[in-house]
Formats: sequence, structure tokens, C-alpha cells
Amino acid sequence: MEIESHPLASEAACHQSICEALTFSLRLPHHSSPPAIEATMKGFDFIVVGGSPSAVTMAHRLSSSSSRPSVLHLQAGHGQRPDGTAPAVDPCSWSQPLMSTPQVHLGGRTLSLAAGYALGGASTSEAYLDAWADSVGDASYRDSGKAARSEPQHVFAGHTKLPNLTVDCLSQPDKIIFDGKKAIGLSTSNGTVHASKEIVLCAGALRTPQLLLLSGIGPRDHLAALGIPLVCDLPIGKALKDSLVIPVLWEVGPALTGSADWLFDPETMRAHIRQFLNLETNLGKDNPSPLPIVSGQSDAVLDSKDVPALPPRSQDFVRHPATSHWEFCVPPTGGSPNTSQRLLQINAYPQVVCSTGSLQLASKDAAEPPLVDPNYLSQAIDRHNAVDAVRIVTRFFTVLASLSNDMLGPHSAPASDEEADVLAFIRESAATARHYSGATPMGRRQDEEACVDGDFCVLGVAGLRVADISVTPLLPVICSQGTPNVLGSILVERLIKKHNLEEAGPLGA
Repeated sequence: MEIESHPLASEAACHQSICEALTFSLRLPHHSSPPAIEATMKGFDFIVVGGSPSAVTMAHRLSSSSSRPSVLHLQAGHGQRPDGTAPAVDPCSWSQPLMSTPQVHLGGRTLSLAAGYALGGASTSEAYLDAWADSVGDASYRDSGKAARSEPQHVFAGHTKLPNLTVDCLSQPDKIIFDGKKAIGLSTSNGTVHASKEIVLCAGALRTPQLLLLSGIGPRDHLAALGIPLVCDLPIGKALKDSLVIPVLWEVGPALTGSADWLFDPETMRAHIRQFLNLETNLGKDNPSPLPIVSGQSDAVLDSKDVPALPPRSQDFVRHPATSHWEFCVPPTGGSPNTSQRLLQINAYPQVVCSTGSLQLASKDAAEPPLVDPNYLSQAIDRHNAVDAVRIVTRFFTVLASLSNDMLGPHSAPASDEEADVLAFIRESAATARHYSGATPMGRRQDEEACVDGDFCVLGVAGLRVADISVTPLLPVICSQGTPNVLGSILVERLIKKHNLEEAGPLGA
């Protein structure tokens, strides 16, 4: 059955992302990463860089098109693990260490920015997509534009066989190679590879802008200070945004049981993963874990004197009746993995983020992490929104406590409802929601802040596109996995049309 839905706000997009990621990965041996490509290997038609959902979609659908172009999917990182893994079992195995710069409005703390699973919601898609379409000048991004983004799923259809698709998980891309202003290849830790048609960067919100800067695409002064030859002067890294998650926890009695206690048992999780990798069953099929999500608007934000001081586009977005200012998520209750106490947790996600940060290179070394400054809560409106969101959560807990003796007391919460106490709590407990975006923003070609146009082409050069979360002109307030996945779907359809590759085949072909 096909589902007709919006290309950027569809639940089907997440389903397709999971399907394609599994179909793609299961074609590889379970016990090893694919070997690094030889430096002398012939060139490819397309090179897709990165391991984001959009990269998986791009690599699979390009190589599945009827013309069967040669595609290299270059993804730095390991392949499948012998016994699989999951964040609950092995929280660090799928990420690279990266810390923010000290955050002024979070008490000078540095936050871990390691890439990992990020939770997003689809409650504010209309306002978000309207603003995106207006900023890019492309109605296809608007909420009214419908497109089929789902088809029969093939997760358990067996291994994919695509001889024209090469996967390299052992080569670290260092920089893009240009012939004049045309991107023609990549220099990697294992040699050089070339693309006869196009290179698509899908390396993620932080790695894609870093790779562009290393390649000479970015602010002239910043590149000159590091001795990097300039290819194109663009504001790469100057519009980085990220949102925060603020967990509020209350201790509860044993009478309140959770639906997902099994998630906190590593051995049980490993058994489920082994079962899943052997295609025996769906992970957690017999252990459903509802994840309630609530969103809404803040009168404190709408009435704030800070709104008129925002740029017109941001004002419209904040005031849009479909814009959600905050989102609350209730993770599965159960025994905390870090304490003997039983805790009920509600996460507050302030979603309207007006603070803008930056991403810069620390050096010319591709292996050195970039300098990432999300500049959290630097705008007063963001602080007001965060305070309002946390107040709502703490008041909700207070009401629950008045109704049940099993609500034993606050475990991690503000000392009082006063703004100063709430802000102090936020400074101590807020963490990244891992919704980084905007460091390579999409826009109209004449916009000073634009780095990529509505067709994902990097401005000022040829043969190079970006199709991941780094291009979003506004901080995403819809699923952080579904958005880049379907960006990849949009671009691959345009590439198929441009290069006369004919229609892409089914996902499991």
C-alpha cells in the first residue's frame, strides 16, 4: 500500500528510512566492515559522502535506478557489529567525541555533541515548511505539496544485490578536489576517488560544513587564517542552530511500573538485537513502549517584547498559529540505569530557537573536531520560552503529587517557580537535543546568508550538492531522521531526471 503524505513531515518517511537503512546494511557481511577501496580504483558516476539517512537513501536509489550508474557510498565509520548494538547497551560505539565550546548562558558548561539518536516531533510541520518554502522560493517544500514517499516495505526481503554500488566505511574524506570551480573528486585517508557526474555531501549537520571548509568553501577570512586556499567565499558555519532538552525528574513509588523496564537490561537488549539481525522478529515487538508527546504554544513567548526585535521571517514563524513553541516527551518509566531510584521523567524541548551559533575549523587537519558553538539561549526570547516550558512541567508534577502518594518528590527540578530558580536549573541540567542544523543553509541565490540553492547545489561551484540536515534554513521542528531522509529522496529524483537515469527501482530490488 502506498501512503500519500508530505515529503518532509511524513511518518512514512521514518519507516522508509529504517527500511532502506536495513536493506542497505544487510547486504554487507554481519561480522566485518567492507574493505577500504583501493586508491587506484576507477572513478564513479556519483559519490555520496556520509552516513546520514539521506546518504543511505541517495546511495541506494541512485544505484537502483534503471540505468545502474556506478555509485560510491563513502562513510567513515565501522560497519555492522558481530552482535549488533543499541544506545541502551553501548551508548558510545556509534558516535565520535565532540564537545561544544563553553556556553555562556549555561554557566560556562561544555556540552557533549556526539552524534546519536535524536527525538523530534511533527506537530509544527505546517509553519516550518511554509517558512522553508518562502526562504528558498520553492513551493515544493510547502505543506500543500503532496508526494508519495512510501511503497511496499522490504525490511525482511533478504540482502540487496547492487554490484554497481560500492560501500567504503574505512576511508575518511579529507577534502573535495576541484578542477577550477567544478568538484571532481575526494581526497581520502586511503587515496583519491573521482566522480564523473556529481558529488553529494550527506555527512550531517556538523561534518558536512567542516568538509566544505577544509575544501576551501567558506568565509574568506577564516580560511585565510588557516592557510586554506579559497575556492568560494560562502558563509559556511555562520548560521548553526541547535535546540536543548531539559529533563525534569520525579521519584515515584514501586506501584508505578513502566512499560519498558526491559530497555534497561543490557542482556535482554542484546538478545533482541541478535534476534532482529537474524531476521527473526521485530525489535521489541512483544514489548511495546508508548512515547507520549505533547506540544503547544506559549503566551509568554507570543506576548514577549522580544518578538518585534526578531527578523521578519522569524517573527512570522514564531507567531504562526501552527508553530509549536515547546514539546514535552515522556520517556518510558522504569528503573534508571544510573540510580536505584525509580524515576518519572518528562523532557521539555523548547522548539522555537532564535539563538544562532557557529561552526569553525580548529585546524587544517580533517581528523581534528571542529569548534562548535551553538550559542544556546543567547536570545532573550529563547530563555523566556525555556523557562515557560520547564514551569509547565514542574506544575504538572506538582498536580500529580497532590493526587497520588506514589509521587514521592522531585529528583531533578527547579528549587522554586521563580524565574531565577528555573533559569539556574536550566543552566545546570540542559543538554543538546541533537537537532543541529543550518550551518550550510539553503536559500535563494541572491540571499547573503545562503550557501545552497533550492536544488541542493552549493553556490559558486559545480558538481557539488548537499542533502542533509545542515541545509535547513530554520531549526527543524519535525522528525530529525525523517527530514534528511526525504531531502535525499527529493534530490535523488531530481538527479535521476537531470542525468536521464530513468525511474528508480523498488527499495528491495
